[in-house]
Amino acid sequence: RVHRASLGRLCEFEGLAYDPNRGTLLLPCKRTKRDDFDDHLVVLEMELDPVRIYPVPRVFIPFEDLKALDLKDEFHPSAVEIDPETGRVFLVSARQETILELTGEGSLLAGKELKRKNHPQPEGITFLPSGALLLADEGQGKRGRITLYEPRTGEEGSPR
Repeated sequence: RVHRASLGRLCEFEGLAYDPNRGTLLLPCKRTKRDDFDDHLVVLEMELDPVRIYPVPRVFIPFEDLKALDLKDEFHPSAVEIDPETGRVFLVSARQETILELTGEGSLLAGKELKRKNHPQPEGITFLPSGALLLADEGQGKRGRITLYEPRTGEEGSPR
């Protein structure tokens, strides 16, 4: 089935994640097209049955808030994934070389710059059944790679 959601007027999307807890899709805006979305990290949510976009973004974080984590005041997502164990949302940005961790509701929890030598152009993210996080890098014209990060143990409530 093909559904025309007319979302191109809102954002240029990159990445897609299914939220099994809510039965929806997360659609991160790489570049926003609405004035009220400017200077914000925006992730829209789409219901699947019936197909419709929620009127309020699931994630709506001013870029300014990223400075509190010592990050750039800009973030253009290249991938999104939901940790199946915690329900937390993870976003990566190839342009800003950054990973963010959010609550399932879309509040900012943590963020970290990714070193270019370790993550040349991060464009994919997923979790294994073990809880390990995988980051896929395109390689910026060189060989792509996949990096596995095992989950932290003994640090309840802290980001992976």
